[in-house]
Amino acid sequence: MTILIPLLLAVIAPVAPAADYSGVTVEPQPVSPALQLSRILNSEINIIGDADDDQQAVEMMQELFDSDPEMVEMERDYPGIVKQFAEAMLPIINKSSLERLPQLQASQAALYQDTFTDPELAALIEFYSSPTGRKLVAQTLDTIAFDTTMTEMKQSPDFEYSAASTVADTRAAGAKIATGMDRQDQLTLAEFGRSGLIPKLQAMALKTHQIVIDWNNEYAPGEEAALDAAIETILDKRMESMDE
Repeated sequence: MTILIPLLLAVIAPVAPAADYSGVTVEPQPVSPALQLSRILNSEINIIGDADDDQQAVEMMQELFDSDPEMVEMERDYPGIVKQFAEAMLPIINKSSLERLPQLQASQAALYQDTFTDPELAALIEFYSSPTGRKLVAQTLDTIAFDTTMTEMKQSPDFEYSAASTVADTRAAGAKIATGMDRQDQLTLAEFGRSGLIPKLQAMALKTHQIVIDWNNEYAPGEEAALDAAIETILDKRMESMDE
């Protein structure tokens, strides 16, 4: 779920002439353990999701718009327009999120590097790459209801929300799925618990969620204009149909 705020202006530096690297073999740069972990936890499927997540996002956007008096009035004048807005905006938002995903992964990697030792990063990579780790993340994302977050957003004139709310909703989802793990999962989770990493993960939760919020609140170049154009097109078509 991406929350829209005014576009952050970017300062474009002069472009230097490109050097001629034809015939030069460029060796791939090694990926640090922190970035490797970040790519696992902040993968495209985890952050952007699939078609089911898109549907959930549309429903949540509708729910938010329904709490806005101006949108309520517009929906009354043009029934179904709120859903049209949400469905038109989502592909633009998803495209931006995909383009900016490496920025999120790099920011999270910096936090992981500051928080964990190399052996701890190796243990985290092993756990979150395991069937139990992947299941834990996937089921948490499927279970999360965003109840606290949505309540906070509805009470804000600009649909703002805090890391504390998203952390609360994530932990509530985790508690719900704990009983759904099978015997092998429980053994793996118990072993992971003995690693001593859980307190560190809990301690950095607010920071990692804040990184996601800050990233969500950014636009890709041209994204704001594309969103405005999509909304304007829908309004124009609705107004034209009313005049016919």
